[in-house]
Amino acid sequence: LIDVSHSIELLANRTGTGRLHAGFQQLSNLVDDAQAARIYERLAANGIDVHVYGTPDTETTVSGVTVHPVVTEEIADSWFVVYDGGDNPDQGAALLAQELDTDNTYDGFWTYEQNIIDRIDGYLTATYLDAPSLSGHAE
Repeated sequence: LIDVSHSIELLANRTGTGRLHAGFQQLSNLVDDAQAARIYERLAANGIDVHVYGTPDTETTVSGVTVHPVVTEEIADSWFVVYDGGDNPDQGAALLAQELDTDNTYDGFWTYEQNIIDRIDGYLTATYLDAPSLSGHAE
């Protein structure tokens, strides 16, 4: 999952436009991983509209990145990286996985199929970007 996530992040970085959603389950997973935080900060600095999601278990600030502290089972149990392809929809990619237990076992898929990417991006946008805060925290 880490390798696929990095592949999608690199694709977004090369493209330099568009929106990327990334679910970290808990925001501390981003904060405690300095490399991940740098990657997402770099993506935002390169023109990607970056949105990260996770249970608000720590204060989270990453320069240029929109942090969504969300208290839902869906976010707490999901690992996702979704890139819309920016100006070139053929460059989109998505990873979507759900944790099955506490032993880091996941079930999911990754895809370059734009219609699936659009559906996942649309769902995340409608549910978490366009909807009122689900956590009670300002985003």
